[in-house]
Amino acid sequence: MRDPDLMLKLLREMSGAEMGRKTVLRTYGMSEAEKAERHHLELLVDAGHAKWIESGKHTARMTNDGYDFLNAIDQGMGTKAKFTELFNTGVPYVKAALEVLKMVSTQP
Repeated sequence: MRDPDLMLKLLREMSGAEMGRKTVLRTYGMSEAEKAERHHLELLVDAGHAKWIESGKHTARMTNDGYDFLNAIDQGMGTKAKFTELFNTGVPYVKAALEVLKMVSTQP
């Protein structure tokens, strides 16, 4: 199951990290939380908000689109609530993210 709060948490971690990177190693015996984090990082890559930076796919960096989306979420104006509402009602992640970006870009 996809967790929008975990996806936002990972984006925030990457945005606060040196060079916007996050490393999640795949190992045997990973905890359920580690598996969830890894899976959600993969989903962010699928959405274009992160990109693998090495062939082993252990480290991802946040993309410009990821920064733009996180900036839009942090604008207030109910953007996080709108994103979560759309996402939880079945709207695909990328489409929900685009709606948030539209909300911010149409504000005076």
